[in-house]
Amino acid sequence: MPSPLGVGGPAHEADQVTLPYASVQRHLVGELVPCLRLTAGARDLLRVACTRFVRHVSSEANTACAHAQRKTISPEHVIQALERLGLAGSMGELRACHAEFRALALSRRRRATRRLKALGVPEPELPRQQQALIEQARRELLPPTPPPPRTLSPATRVQSHHRRLRSSI
Repeated sequence: MPSPLGVGGPAHEADQVTLPYASVQRHLVGELVPCLRLTAGARDLLRVACTRFVRHVSSEANTACAHAQRKTISPEHVIQALERLGLAGSMGELRACHAEFRALALSRRRRATRRLKALGVPEPELPRQQQALIEQARRELLPPTPPPPRTLSPATRVQSHHRRLRSSI
């Protein structure tokens, strides 16, 4: 019989998906008091508990998303799910973390835009240049295609036939 945590026996396929061991370990080491150590069983139990928590929150967020008649879960749906689960006490820290993440993502987008502008090439010109590079690579890498066989017109065929006949006489 499988354990209630999905560890140590045949389990449902959904129970097989867990958080990465190394990531959980890194967070445990970073968050715990330096002199405190965990047994392997305690680490496994924490990893399974974190996985279950993530599933529970994502299920609630999915419900909030469905109520909003959306197809994609947004950060606001996750916040609603956490509040519905009674975890509103850490909302300030969570909102600050989310704002920091959004600012970082925005700065990355701006950096990419600056690089594009630094090229000095207008944006509509880029697809044309890309297509030219693809054609150039194709010419360099692919073997040349032989020309199509020549087809003779009926009049040319008759003339050719007459020439062959005269040469054979």
